Amino acid sequence: MNTGLLHSILLATAVVATPLFAQDSYTSDVVVERGNTLVLVDHVGGDLRTPVSEKAADRSLRIVEAGADGLYHVRIRSAQRIQRMEGTYLDSALAIPHGRFIYYHPNGRIESVGEYDRGVKVGTWYTQDITGQGRAERTYTGLTVDELLVAEGVHAQARTVGR
Repeated sequence: MNTGLLHSILLATAVVATPLFAQDSYTSDVVVERGNTLVLVDHVGGDLRTPVSEKAADRSLRIVEAGADGLYHVRIRSAQRIQRMEGTYLDSALAIPHGRFIYYHPNGRIESVGEYDRGVKVGTWYTQDITGQGRAERTYTGLTVDELLVAEGVHAQARTVGR
């Protein structure tokens, strides 16, 4: 276990007694250990990614759980306690989405649902408008932008040149 993370856990043990969903106010940048699961609680802005201060006007609560499956399970809720996003990441920096993701409109209705494979959208993603009516479906090949450009004939595959 990362030493810095361990120190953070030790500093936050007082929070363990109260379940995260039952706390009266949001907690800022807290890491706790719940059973065998590490949990990070912080705030993100309107883009649901950028960390912000607890006092920011447009903030949401982000709860990250390190799962036994090796993935980082993320849930984001608005200041009004409405679910905004749920999904999993391969890394603790939350930079590589992997698995099923669900994004929600500010009213709590599903906005989009789809899958990532090691940071790349794959399969069919479904989107709905704020009233819950289907808007669009888009199917992703799972190729990176460079791979897609080569596959479509826009670019040629780079050749390795010996020295």
